[in-house]
Amino acid sequence: MKWLRDKKAVSPVIGVILMVAITVILAAVIASFVFGLGSKAPKSAPQAQLAVEDNTSVTLSSSTGNQTVFILEHNGGEDIVLSDLKIIVEYASNGTSYDTLTWNTDHFAGSNLVSSTVSNGVFSAGDKINFNEATGKTVNQGTYRVRILHIPSNQFIFDGQVTVQ
Repeated sequence: MKWLRDKKAVSPVIGVILMVAITVILAAVIASFVFGLGSKAPKSAPQAQLAVEDNTSVTLSSSTGNQTVFILEHNGGEDIVLSDLKIIVEYASNGTSYDTLTWNTDHFAGSNLVSSTVSNGVFSAGDKINFNEATGKTVNQGTYRVRILHIPSNQFIFDGQVTVQ
């Protein structure tokens, strides 16, 4: 009969443990709503294999303007929404800014460079975008660093160099 009296003590202990567990879970759920933890999850940058190359079909020293300076190519991976990108071009020798290009309806535009038109606004595997001298601008020969920032995630998805002849 002694063992029957010991079973009565188990029920209150399990009840207390369940009450504490429910309270902790409820507090965590309420805290996530109050502090907005669920809505502030960082967006991830698209994963894509990009490459930049010089336009070897033209020599800029003999250019008359509006020539293709370099070509950006999507070699595989996820599609990229072009309006989510900012392209930063710098002098490779000293890191000073040369141009910053932002999306403008159907192409990228900056003060020294402008891209070819992209009709659907999406950069997919196999696509190429030409970057040309802006009207009235002449790009000098040299090495440029090209970085592409994915604006929603605030992460660079490309960092490369191109030597312009």
